Amino acid sequence: MKRLVLFIEPAGAQLNIFTQFTLPRLGSFILAGLVNRRDGWSARVFIEGRQRFDLKAWMTEHGRPEVVGISNITATVQRGYALADECRSLGIPVQYFFNQLRNILRPERPHRNLQVQLVFISHV
Repeated sequence: MKRLVLFIEPAGAQLNIFTQFTLPRLGSFILAGLVNRRDGWSARVFIEGRQRFDLKAWMTEHGRPEVVGISNITATVQRGYALADECRSLGIPVQYFFNQLRNILRPERPHRNLQVQLVFISHV
């Protein structure tokens, strides 16, 4: 059985280019492609564009991921944190990767994830 990695691109709560068009960012697909090249691993990408992500329904269909990677931009960071909290509540580790440095430095969220973000990016 292959080990599963899930990459999620959250939707933003406010109107932005990604809410108007289903326009995925490339980072999740690049990382999924790298994971899929490794023996014993499988990666999937979920883009919250037209459909809201439901973790329990997704796991019923695809299985439980070993780790979830969440790609955030400024407009999606709050939804990304909510998804991360949901994953962690089920015991699934979460790694953030940000497309914009300012998301790491947002004052409303503790920097407890900073080391994890940099470690995750360094393994790409």
